[in-house]
Amino acid sequence: MKHEWLERDNIVRRKGISVDEFVLGFETPNKPILLEGCLDKWPALKKWDRDYLVEVCGDNRFAVGPAQMTLTDYFVYSDQAQEERPLYLFDPKFANKVPQLGQDRLRSSVGSGSSFHIDPNSTSAWNAVVKGSKKWVLFPPDVVPPRVYPSSDGAEVSCHVSIT
Repeated sequence: MKHEWLERDNIVRRKGISVDEFVLGFETPNKPILLEGCLDKWPALKKWDRDYLVEVCGDNRFAVGPAQMTLTDYFVYSDQAQEERPLYLFDPKFANKVPQLGQDRLRSSVGSGSSFHIDPNSTSAWNAVVKGSKKWVLFPPDVVPPRVYPSSDGAEVSCHVSIT
């Protein structure tokens, strides 16, 4: 691996970038970027906390790995999770189950994460950290990370241990 890949913060950070600049400088050449300030005016930043989300979500059950859990149960689980690959709350029908939240989507909570994977249909990820911090490790498209084994067509990835 190249030394610069291992540097802590080597992804371009930009605030107030135009759509054209984003498409030409990052989307078209397939380069990662950290967009700053995108959530500054998002009402959920002030409104969303555990109590509010638990109240709004009520008894709705959400996809958490292979299981279905209420948000209350997920918070209990995530507070105690110590396994290397904790379950990740990701429910594509989240907004349908909780219309009050509209287009807002809850992707994860404390202690969540995912192993190496390829997003379906070659999608690009848009992630936002509402509270706390999140760590991403990105590799160039032509580099297979250590101990990661892609299928011959590149559609699936298996990994026996995490990057940590």
